[in-house]
Order: sequence, then structure tokens, then C-alpha cells
Amino acid sequence: ARLLKSKFRIAMTGTPVENQSTDLWSIMEYLLPGYLGSLPRFKRLYGYGREKPTQLQAATLKRLVNPFLLRRTKSQVLKELPEKTEEVVHIDMTQAQRKAYRAVLNSQQAAKVRQNLEDTKKVDYANVLALLTKLKQICDHPQLPDITAGMKPKEVAEVDPFLSGKWEVLAEIIEEAQRSSLKTVIFTQYLGMMDLTGLYLKTKNIGYTELRGDTHDRAKRLDRFAADPDCKVFICSLLAGGLGIDLTSASGCIHFDRWWNPAKENQATDRLHRMGQTRGVQVFKLMMNESVEGRIADIIASKMQLSGALIEESDVTLKAFSREELLDLITSFQG
Repeated sequence: ARLLKSKFRIAMTGTPVENQSTDLWSIMEYLLPGYLGSLPRFKRLYGYGREKPTQLQAATLKRLVNPFLLRRTKSQVLKELPEKTEEVVHIDMTQAQRKAYRAVLNSQQAAKVRQNLEDTKKVDYANVLALLTKLKQICDHPQLPDITAGMKPKEVAEVDPFLSGKWEVLAEIIEEAQRSSLKTVIFTQYLGMMDLTGLYLKTKNIGYTELRGDTHDRAKRLDRFAADPDCKVFICSLLAGGLGIDLTSASGCIHFDRWWNPAKENQATDRLHRMGQTRGVQVFKLMMNESVEGRIADIIASKMQLSGALIEESDVTLKAFSREELLDLITSFQG
């Protein structure tokens, strides 16, 4: 790329620092070859790996890079936006969840993934993701993997939602919102959780609507949630509703499960906390203790700290995790 001849160059990225500070060197080396010196010199002056640079290193690097950075944040554009508060709610597993979680960790599927990660051959990301997805589903509800696999509607209707430790917290937040006549948006990445949530709201006679990837009358449902005072809850697929919609009629936001990438969560929250919002927005992120959810959050946080020290909040994907980190995700907690 550096050999391309041009009058000027532009690099557009949402991840200037994904894993380590040398990611930034790579971008600048394309834009202005030699500007930050050689790679060995850069490592010597500003550090390398995922360790957060010292305050002096970060300040020096920021000063060098900022003249070439074009960026506008929401706080700069929407200065009069109401306050947003966020709370990570830590929750313990129920006995049923713990049993299901342990069974998956002790399965042949988990053993195969561990063997792959312990070997030096290429990481099988498909199998790693499948295993982690099953563990994340159990963090939502111990029967969610079965629901996802295709349980019949009648069988789903008989599932006890309170087998999940998260459900008591969810019910409490919704109940408090009802008492305060406030609307709530619930984000989840699993359609099975949308089914369970909808069934629960029906038993409580709470009006709701939902948005999925295959929803055809999106505008009609959004209009109903905005205009109908009896439609109190909006259940939304994180991927289907994380962008391009307006949910400013709600002031409560619940992330029932944690996404790999916190930027996706923030984009979803911004469906409420955006131009047109007149009330403060309260965000609840439900986190299962001693689980893959907590470990993922810890690893992502370390990456975000490095990124924040140098540039800005950055995107993170599964492939940004090292082999050791992936192995730790499926061995650190044995249920």
C-alpha cells in the first residue's frame, strides 16, 4: 500500500488501535511514511503489546497524531443532550444455570476447542465461537440453547423464565418503569430471549412490540411504540435495531446480554440517547458473575483502555483475542 503513488492519502477506520499501539504506527506509516520513525524505534519510544503506555508516552503520541485526525464526537455535536447514566448489574447464576454451564464446559465440544487452542495449529474460530455462544446463551437462560435449537412454541411457553438469575433483575426494572410511567427498551442478541420476554410481558398484561431482523412492518411498530401510551416495552434484536431507528420515547435501556463489541452496545443505546430525547436515559447492562460474560468484558476493557489512552474508543472483534485469552475464556470458570 505504501508503494501507491498519490498526491495525498486518507485512512478511514473505526479501529485505529485494536490490539496494541503499533496498530497506530501501521496507519500512520501508510499516510506519512517515516513520520513516526521505524517500527523498532516506535516500540522503544511508545511501548508495544497491549500494555497501556505511560502518561508521557501517550501524551507525546497524541500530540504527534492529532494534527492528522479528523473526528467529531456526539458530545461535541449534541451539547444539550440529557444526561445518560450506565450501570453494570452483576448477577449470580441460579443452580440450573450453573449445572448447564458446567455441563457445556465438560463436554466433548469444549475439550475439542481446548485442544485446538493448546496446539500450535490455526485457531478454529468457528468452533470457538459456537462454544462461547452456547455459554453466553446459558448466561441468559439455562434452556436458551434448547429454545434456539428449535423448541416448539408450546414448549417455550412452559419454560420458567425465573430459572435465569437475570430475570428477577429484569422484572424489577420493568416494574419500576411501570410505576414511573416510563417506557423501556430491551436489547438482546438472541431471538429465543425475545420470545421468552414477550411471553412474560403478556402474563403481566404489559403492552409491548418488538423488532427482529425479519420484521417487515418496522415503521408501524416504531410508530406504535412512540405514540401508543399503552405500549410500554420495546423488545429489540441488537443487530436489527442497533442502528437507524429512533426510540427517544423511552428513557430506560436494558442490555440483557453483552455483545463482543462494546461499540455495538453504545450504538444501540444511542437509539434512545440522541437528538429528540427530552429525559435522562438510564442504561442497565446485565452481567453474569463468574462466567464468560465477565471474562469477555475484562479483556475488552483492557483493549479499550489502551485505545482510549492513544486515540478513542475502538471496535473489538473475536479475532482480536489472543490464543491464550480464548483458552482462558473456557477454562477460568468451571461452574
